[in-house]
Amino acid sequence: MGAYTGFNKISGTNKPRPRKAFSKRKKLPTKSTLSIYESVLELQPSKNESEIYIGLGLLSVILITAFLSYTVPKFTDYHNTRSVQFQEQAVRSNKSTFNFLINSGKGRLVSNNLKGAYSEFKLAQAIYPKDDLVNQLLIETLACLCNNGNSYCNELDETLANSI
Repeated sequence: MGAYTGFNKISGTNKPRPRKAFSKRKKLPTKSTLSIYESVLELQPSKNESEIYIGLGLLSVILITAFLSYTVPKFTDYHNTRSVQFQEQAVRSNKSTFNFLINSGKGRLVSNNLKGAYSEFKLAQAIYPKDDLVNQLLIETLACLCNNGNSYCNELDETLANSI
């Protein structure tokens, strides 16, 4: 005979089956019954939810418009002042670069470095092409280079034609 498992010799007949993992359980039938009390349903005006959403949307649009009307003028003022500052800084930078190139070109002329002086004056002329001093120094440098060799005579002729 087999081992004694308790009062009931046939094991598992009164027990429910084990539940499978990740399985959906059956819903047990409810035993609730309707009460004897019966209420009378009356029609009531429903709240229109779309009106609430329309109101919230309108409120958000008004708030965003008020915020933008406050911040946009401040931003444009800030942008305008920054652009003016950048332009002034560019002008100051151009002036300092121009003065450096003129002084460097004059120093090269004194040290008889004519090609170096020519390149400095050419760069200075690119910054301020209408400046009389840079045009005069460029013509003098080109005249000295033309006397030493014929390679710069054509540029001297073009510079003289453009300055007149």
